[in-house]
Amino acid sequence: MTKFKLQFPEEDISEIAARWDESIDPPMFELRRDVCERGWLNRNQLQEVALWLLPKKDRETAEKHVLKNSEEDVVAATAVALSSCNPYTQWEWLCGLQHGVRAPVASAVLHWFADGNYPIASKQSLWSCGVGGGIADVSDWIAYTQFCRELAAEHNITMRTLDRALCQHARNEWGDEG
Repeated sequence: MTKFKLQFPEEDISEIAARWDESIDPPMFELRRDVCERGWLNRNQLQEVALWLLPKKDRETAEKHVLKNSEEDVVAATAVALSSCNPYTQWEWLCGLQHGVRAPVASAVLHWFADGNYPIASKQSLWSCGVGGGIADVSDWIAYTQFCRELAAEHNITMRTLDRALCQHARNEWGDEG
């Protein structure tokens, strides 16, 4: 199982999060109202999440892959994932989509739209937690979620604030959006 270790001092979380470009999040806040009311995402909305999440250099590929999923498959997978309280079920249904949905996109769906307190498992966030290879399986996902929940609770911050700090730290270190 993957071990997670924050790559910057914990007391810097809020300060690093404050450097996050606030103009990045509004599309997801707007989408959240619609998705949470309905309880599922359609294919175009899933694509919007992927495009929001991924670095510019990866967007064209992601856009093509996500749209290879049928509308019915996306609606069914996201409806099950967003209505379940079981992280195994949520993860398996989202990652079970055949095209363009792996740990980063699945975790972003749960972060923005699921009841619960879920981190985003982006390349940047994971790197800021000492992991370079990504989330390998559902056990790693649950361990990462627990690590982030404990960190957020300890510092009395939201998961969104922690996610902003993790991504921003990587961007600061890498000198770009990764």
